[in-house]
Amino acid sequence: MQIATFGGSAYECAADFPMLRLFLAIALCSQACAQTPELLTQWVAAQKDLKDMHVPFRMTRAIPTLKEPASSQGNLYRLKDGRFRLEVGQPPSSIILYDGESMHAQEDAQKGWHTLPPTHRAARMWTLFLHPTEMSVDSITRDFTPTVTEQTDSVSTVTLKPKSAALRRRLLQIDIQIQRPGYRLLQMRVAQGDGSTVTLTFAAPEVLTSAQQSRLVFTPPPSP
Repeated sequence: MQIATFGGSAYECAADFPMLRLFLAIALCSQACAQTPELLTQWVAAQKDLKDMHVPFRMTRAIPTLKEPASSQGNLYRLKDGRFRLEVGQPPSSIILYDGESMHAQEDAQKGWHTLPPTHRAARMWTLFLHPTEMSVDSITRDFTPTVTEQTDSVSTVTLKPKSAALRRRLLQIDIQIQRPGYRLLQMRVAQGDGSTVTLTFAAPEVLTSAQQSRLVFTPPPSP
């Protein structure tokens, strides 16, 4: 299941990887701050203390031309040292894997793996989003205006709206739902300019097993 169909210069570097295009936008949300709400600052700070974990999630994509939203299960495996693997589908149909040295992507099992160069913008954004020492809020307001749009005793939502007109034509906003206390990410919703939305709903983190940890080792496919 492909995840997103962003277009335009900000996403052209990820043109061959729809899943990377979605998370390129999400990753930008983890990078900035001039007048960032304290809630967002505290959430990013909390990510640096996370342990090795496995986070199941459900991805729901709503498209104006479809009568019913399309849903798929997914899994995020993340190590404190920055390695991670994100899978969508059961069995996985789309995978992004960072093994500590290189970023690898597979959007279709029949097409195989692609290794992204270190200079690839989407790869850099992913590293900034999930790597505990790289993740920062020092530059979020460069690209987005963050606002706390909903708040209860236990859950808050931060909405990130792009500043540039070019980006706003393709990406309307990103809503990040955060649980308090603990600053656990509950949900992330991406509203795109074509009227479609992608929502990731995250379950509670689980302990990462040794078998799951082995999935973060990239094994090059055999030569044809």
